[in-house]
Amino acid sequence: DANGLDIGYPTTGIVVRRNYIHDIFFGDGLPHIDGIQKNFETLSTGTIIEQNRIYFPQEAKSGVESSYGMMLSGASDWIIRNNIFETWGGINTGNSGINQNMKIYNNIFRSDISYVNRYWGSGISLRGGSGHEIKNNILVNFRSVSRDAAFIYLSEGATATGTNNLFWNSDGTALKFDGYTPDVTDKVGVDPKFVVSYTDLHLQSTSPAIDAGVNISSVTNDYDGNSRPQGSAYDIGAYEYVGVPSDTTPPSAPTGLTVN
Repeated sequence: DANGLDIGYPTTGIVVRRNYIHDIFFGDGLPHIDGIQKNFETLSTGTIIEQNRIYFPQEAKSGVESSYGMMLSGASDWIIRNNIFETWGGINTGNSGINQNMKIYNNIFRSDISYVNRYWGSGISLRGGSGHEIKNNILVNFRSVSRDAAFIYLSEGATATGTNNLFWNSDGTALKFDGYTPDVTDKVGVDPKFVVSYTDLHLQSTSPAIDAGVNISSVTNDYDGNSRPQGSAYDIGAYEYVGVPSDTTPPSAPTGLTVN
């Protein structure tokens, strides 16, 4: 494997914040790429993953030659908030039932609609465990053309509470969920209206994600560090819409100055 960050042994209380993990490519000896990996059976608890960007814009080659934003096993009571995952697959907890109470809040998961090799390339894949929460996330372009590929995939008895998420395929193709039933507060098949898709994932002023989230006490800011909420409620995704200044006219040049 080739990973940006490995968390491998019994740990508690780690904070991973404001990193940019990118440009790790497939090649000889690199069959599997993850931005952040916790891939041992030893338990890691209380970790916070926030305000990170993971950028691997490449399609998987096979079921083992794949890449995820995060590959986790043995993770319990983690908070994953305000991150941007631009990867083939988002979060995958592997096949360990000791993953418990994963809190996945206010992230953006962005894949590519042109990717055909999906295999297990879901946006959020939780295998086993209970107490998981999936709230205020935007998931875009997870095309469901192969085995076990879905926007949210729950398996091996995993249970999760999901609310106020937004799911969208930019080409209008059907959205797949496996083990997860969208909540009435979820927005399914709704364009988030990014400023520039794949370039600037901030929200336009007309975005349906604005003020459409649920307030979460443990999420007090956004990816940029702006406080939440900016409006009547939290925005969905990693960015709060902060608007534009009401007066953009530049100040007048000073007059009557003298130089001594």
